[in-house]
Amino acid sequence: MPCSVHGTRTGRCWGGNARAMRRPAGHAHGLRGASRLVSNGARTIAHGIDGACGRPLLGARLAQARCQRTSRPVRHHTRLVCRAAKADVGADSPETAAPTKRGEVMLVAESLGKTHDGEKQLFRDLTFSIHKSDRVCVIGANGSGKSSLLSILAGSDAPTDGSLQVKRGVSTGRCLQDPEYDPDWTALEAVLSSAGGAAEALREYERAAASGDADALADATAAVEAADGWTLSSEAEASLSALGIADATVKIGAMSGGQRRRVALAGALLGAPDLIVLDEPTNHLDFGAIDWLAARLVSQGAATTVVLVTHDRSFMERVCTRVLEIDQGSAYMHEVGGSGSYGKVRELRAERRAAQQAAADAARTVLRKETEWMRRQPKARSTKSRARINQFYELTAKARDRPQDDVVPDLAAAGATAQRQGNVVLEVDNVAWGHDPAKPLFRSFFYEFGRGERIGVVGRNGAGKSSLLDVLAGVNAPTEGAVTPGETTAVGYFTQHPPAMPEGSRVIDYLKQDAAGGDAGSWEDGLRPEVVLERLGFPRPRQQQLIGLLSGGERRRLQLAAVLAGRPNFLLLDEPTNDLDLDTVEALEGVLASYGGTLVVVSHDRAFLEGCADRLFVLEGDGEVRLFDGPYGEYVEAVREREAAAARRSASSSATADARQPRDKGAAQPQGGNKVKKLAPWEVRELEELEGEVEALEERVGAAEAGMAKASAAGDYGKLQEWTDELGVLQGELEAKTERWLELAERAEAA
Repeated sequence: MPCSVHGTRTGRCWGGNARAMRRPAGHAHGLRGASRLVSNGARTIAHGIDGACGRPLLGARLAQARCQRTSRPVRHHTRLVCRAAKADVGADSPETAAPTKRGEVMLVAESLGKTHDGEKQLFRDLTFSIHKSDRVCVIGANGSGKSSLLSILAGSDAPTDGSLQVKRGVSTGRCLQDPEYDPDWTALEAVLSSAGGAAEALREYERAAASGDADALADATAAVEAADGWTLSSEAEASLSALGIADATVKIGAMSGGQRRRVALAGALLGAPDLIVLDEPTNHLDFGAIDWLAARLVSQGAATTVVLVTHDRSFMERVCTRVLEIDQGSAYMHEVGGSGSYGKVRELRAERRAAQQAAADAARTVLRKETEWMRRQPKARSTKSRARINQFYELTAKARDRPQDDVVPDLAAAGATAQRQGNVVLEVDNVAWGHDPAKPLFRSFFYEFGRGERIGVVGRNGAGKSSLLDVLAGVNAPTEGAVTPGETTAVGYFTQHPPAMPEGSRVIDYLKQDAAGGDAGSWEDGLRPEVVLERLGFPRPRQQQLIGLLSGGERRRLQLAAVLAGRPNFLLLDEPTNDLDLDTVEALEGVLASYGGTLVVVSHDRAFLEGCADRLFVLEGDGEVRLFDGPYGEYVEAVREREAAAARRSASSSATADARQPRDKGAAQPQGGNKVKKLAPWEVRELEELEGEVEALEERVGAAEAGMAKASAAGDYGKLQEWTDELGVLQGELEAKTERWLELAERAEAA
């Protein structure tokens, strides 16, 4: 049916608040063919899309005409947003002079607004378009409505105001917060459920196969083939495996929340849908799975449009080609992508706010004079007087339109300073732990933590990273050995999953009572709960908010407040960046850089881990906890060198083994003039000597590669260069001798 607001059948359309969406005269509707003018209050947006090439039709003259009421330029990248009460785009702005050619429009959002409780407006008047092949990252502060916006774009929710048009026939894959599946489904069935009838067709096939009914089996086979079930099933299993779920038959009911998120992610990717919407896709993934996901999204190229929210700057800059910024309730699309794109967005935000502040200051200067005139109570009898009165109210609005300060948590002032710490921090003596004592996740772990150590924990999913932190924090007792904290050690544990919080309690009451053990009088001077919350981004009015109305990121900040309030000197962080906004992640990085206590952190955010830890515990799934004495970047290089060396040794061994194998007696033999010359006696001796020399060189190459890895880990770049030079010489010698050995061996065999 046509949309009640827009009267269109083009794609999906959520319509809300028909009065707010009343179009001015001359409004040309539609995705192609004509320019559109959308007026809403003080804002005017000129927008047009060329149906032939997908180009914006906005030139500098049109922008200037729409922005006559203001004069200061602000750099926007995709859409020119001109506000009477906000910053605007000047005709000379270089960023708007040359529109870039884009693909066809996939979706258009017009004046979207969303509120959950009818009071707090998450966002308002969001207007933007997303084109085919765009990979857009949505950024904004916690509580700004990023997840709500993604739910609207994915078709899972409706806006309170405005409308969303999606191109007809577009298929959508979605991975949003807290996916829900039938607990009796297997992981494979849950993934296939996103592909329409494929899952049911495969279930019917299994039932028919079990029944032994040949006719039913034939019908079921045809149904699976019609739904492309075999191909989708193979793709689903491959995606699950890449995301760390090796057994596709495990039941959803037996899975953790993180595993269910990975199932939803595999479902979102299944069949390469036209539009993929992902909310924090890197949560609960290890580094290998993140690499796979980034490569998968980028490799789909122009065939797929991606919209995602992520706190992982490295992932964002690897994947995304545009950034949609939600700032203080409004949207700004930026044509930035690749390395350094987040920094560029911050620069653009600063420029925009500076221009907005300058416009407000200029309006206030003029307003002082106009206020004196208005105090004389002029009569609005003439056209000039009426215009001046109207101008006074416009100036008043502009003078009030100043950028709000970012709510960036002041973690250092919120209690992130450590208590005094003694010489003994924490001793780990022959510790083992596992659900099955016969197969522990880690064993024979000895370590004595020192003051001020900064250790990262890395490993694949399921290797035991979180379990190790649970044992160190005393949440789980080791199955073998002992963990002994020092007398002055105060442990703070920021767990990956927030603890259960009373949904009906106020934020301030939770921190005073639940988080502080009910003793509100134990807070030190300067660390009162109200002060801690303010410095973690909860202004006084927001502290009265019910916990049930907080966003995921705000809950994480509240959890962080409870941990930091104890001023721990042994701080354990398990995926601390999950659900935090990028500004809060940077604030956390900054305070950890100056944190005086001992730090142990698990994180899939590469940039965060690189900045926080200078050595690593490595869990490779074999029960060992290995110490790598260097930051994460050096560890990655060492692993790459080790894998490359193993690949070279494997290739060399395979070539040697193939050459040593006797030829098939039925193989064709050289004839006539191609007869192979018999080896001379000295060549026989050379062949025998070469075999030993090749084996010795292979051992020396392995030793050189090990020396390179050790030198890299120690930061001894002089020694690293020596080993690199020696390795180059050895590999050249090995290649030459191997070729000579193969030549002689083939002649000896042929003769």
